[in-house]
Parts: sequence; structure tokens; C-alpha cells
Amino acid sequence: MDDARGQLITFHLGKERYGINLNYVQEIIRPPVILKVPMTPEYFLGLANLRGEILPILDGRRKLQLPPNELSDSSRVVVLKLVQEKIGLLVDRMAEVVDLEGAVFEEIANAQVNTRLVSRVVRLPQTEELIMEIKPEGIFEKKLDQVCRGQRSFELTEVTESQEVAQENFSLEQLIGFKLGNEEFSLPIAAVQEIVRVPENISKTPGLPAYVEGIITLRNNTLPIINLRLFLGLERKEHDEKTRIIVLNLSKEEGSYLFGLVTDEVTEVLRVQKSDIDDVPSYLANDAGELINGVCKLNSGQRLIYTLVPEKLLAESKLQLEAKNEAEQREVTSELMSQENQFVIFGLDTGEYGVEIGNVQEIIHVPEITSIPQAPHFVEGIINLRGAILPVLNLRKKFSLQLNSEREAERIIVVDYQGLKLGLMVDTVREVLKINEKEIEKTPALLNDEIRQEFISGIAKINGGERLILLLDLKHVISREEKEQIEEALDIVQN
Repeated sequence: MDDARGQLITFHLGKERYGINLNYVQEIIRPPVILKVPMTPEYFLGLANLRGEILPILDGRRKLQLPPNELSDSSRVVVLKLVQEKIGLLVDRMAEVVDLEGAVFEEIANAQVNTRLVSRVVRLPQTEELIMEIKPEGIFEKKLDQVCRGQRSFELTEVTESQEVAQENFSLEQLIGFKLGNEEFSLPIAAVQEIVRVPENISKTPGLPAYVEGIITLRNNTLPIINLRLFLGLERKEHDEKTRIIVLNLSKEEGSYLFGLVTDEVTEVLRVQKSDIDDVPSYLANDAGELINGVCKLNSGQRLIYTLVPEKLLAESKLQLEAKNEAEQREVTSELMSQENQFVIFGLDTGEYGVEIGNVQEIIHVPEITSIPQAPHFVEGIINLRGAILPVLNLRKKFSLQLNSEREAERIIVVDYQGLKLGLMVDTVREVLKINEKEIEKTPALLNDEIRQEFISGIAKINGGERLILLLDLKHVISREEKEQIEEALDIVQN
């Protein structure tokens, strides 16, 4: 071999010792928290946060077709960099840095060694120890000239709604549903800015009514927080994992007003026919005033949800809020709004995923599901949604994840996929989150070029990357062929 210069950093995988040119090694770290990416090869462990950067992690053993091994105190991740791309390689334990001067290089003689990954065998001077040298471009699964071109860019296309869909939406009310005790309430989604978890610290302010929990700071805005239980005369309840704050943004002529409502649990996004919302019964109207303006009747009236008027909440809370109407602040707010999108965040297995709220028609509990023949394996079946047949996709099956044993929190997210209305079954719906474009990173080049995960449109790095959320591109969650199979199966059921 012609290159006898440089240094190798060496490590162990099983009984063998491997090395890689030190020029490609950025650093060596302990195994971090890893976010699993569905529908990826076994050797692709997932994504990790490396000081704000998204780092793909590969299992060195599986990549070299060796038996897998459990993590130990000696396990390390070797961070490699090829041009502008970084990848982490999990190894059993580190060895040492060796100098190649005087080394003897041999061709690969073992037929079981993957020559796409291992370039040659290095025999160190004055020793019989052998080191198999790994090709960096083999780990990155591309040639150097491919890397130099950089990551592929994807053009996102907008899907415009048809007149028929627009007309249907005109007769529907879209609401955020939540619980207080055993009762269900809702607020118009147009007034909801976002839904967030309860922060650890809420600043108490003297002189405010007892139902005002205090003040928090959210995106440089000061928000008073109203405990809706206390406001409505219910008993106080300690905050738990399900407790959420619904942030309302009410616009008036003099400006906009922001405040938060503490609720026991945000349950779903509802799309209900206006005809299914009745006026408040007379016996409630006297006590509730104009705070409750309607009652939604779902499941033929077996389930009732009160609809609240956000403006009345603000007026009756007697909070003296200052309108945010300064020209400079409006300009900043407008700029921030243009850079932010709302996402419905849901859990699936150990990962978190997000879909843009504009693609979500509603979120519902899982009703009885009827299986259908000749559908793809990941189609759980069909449900009756207000007289319409809705196919339900089990995302765990679609993403080849282990089936869920805890089903109490499962929800169905109803979306529109190129004219076909689908339900996506997920483990739990967690929150509605505003994510700034600056917090969204493109998918690593490895996912684009080698594994081809087109259904991931980006990765949100929340809290400086401490929390990673895979953002789904619904246009690629199922293929055109799978969509046709689902439509054919629906035709059989309907005919």
C-alpha cells in the first residue's frame, strides 16, 4: 500500500482491533441519549444531541456485521467528520493512537471482512498485532465527491384545498378539548396560541385573585396564569404529568392580550358540525352568564362538551392586561410569527414526533375499529367518523416498532393525505407546540442519501437540543402505491 504516513486512533469491536485515520476523528464521547428513528437498519442507532448539533449514531459492531453487544462503562462513541458531515460510531472500548511510520500494510485476505468498510490490514513494527483500518467514506456510505456536494435540498410543495373541502370546513368548528375533573370543555382553536407544560417556577404576585396562579415568561412575553379549576369554583388539584397550560391570544382593536389557562388534561382537537352545538340550557345560563356559550353533542348526545368564550374568560377574570400594541413590538411579533409554525406533538414508543397543526383536522379517542381485508399490514382497520368511513393507520406497525401494550392514552390524529382522509394511531398526544424555524434542522445527510427517510421533514431541537422531535412530512408517510391499496380496500368495504 502506498500511504505509510499519519496516525490511527484504534478501538476494539469484539475480539478485533480496528483503526481509523486520526484526521477524521473529531472527539470521543460516552454514549449519549439516543432518539431512535423508525424504519432504519439495525446498525443505525438513532440521533443524539452533541452540543446543539444533531449527530447520527451508528453501531460499529452491526455496521461491520459483528454480533451485537450491550453497552458497558467502556463503550464509547467516536465522532467522525468527513468534509461538513458528522457521524458517531459506537465501539466497545478505545485502545490507543498508533503511528504508521514503519508499519507493514497487507491486503484483506479474510473473505468475511467487509472490504467496503475495511481498506487494509496494518501490522505494527516490532509486534505481530494486526489492526484493520476502516475507510471513513465507507462509514459515511458515499464517495468523497458526493460529500463535497453537501446535503440534498428538498423543495416543499404546498397542497391547496379544493372548493369542496373549503365548503366543508365552513360548516365546522375546530376546537381544543380539555378536562377539568370529570367534565369536558373546549375553546376555539383560533384563540389558542399554543399548549405548553407547566413550568417548574411560576412567580407569585400579591394582590391578584386566588385563581391567578402567578406569572410566567414565554417567548419574551409575560403571561398571567389562571387556574381554571379555581376560576370555575372547583377544588384545587395538584399539577401532574397531564396538566397543561392553554395559552390564549385574543386580538382586539387596541392590540393583543396573552394569558394562560391551567387545565387538568388537554384531550383532543375537535372538528364538529355547527349543527351539533346547542345553546346553553336555561338552567346553566343564569349561573354561567355568557362564559359558556354552547354544548357540543358527540356520539349521539352521549358525550357533552361545554364550549367556553375566551373573551368572557378575560373579562370576568378582571385581569388588567396591557395591550401589546406598540408599533415596534408588533413588528417583532409579526417577524416571530412568520418564523414559527404550530405542531401537534405526539409520542410513539420512546420517541417524540410532530405534524404541522394545519394538516391535523382533529384528534379523537380510539373507538371500536373494524378490520378490513386486502389492506396493507399497517392499516389497523376502519372507524365510523360522523357517518364517514375513516381508515386508521397504526404508526407503530408502519414504522416497524414493537406493538403497544399500554393503550389507555392512545389517540387517533385525523389528517388529510392528498384527498384521502386518514387516522394515525399514536401512543399519546402531548401538546401543541410553536417551533421557530431556527430550531428546526434538516435531516442528516446519512438519512437523506443512504437510508432515505423522506417522511422526516426535519428535526426540532427544543431547549438547545435537550429534546429532539422528529417532524413528519405527511406526503411521504405512505407511498402512492400504499395509498392506492388503501383506496382499493375501502372500495371493497363500501361496495
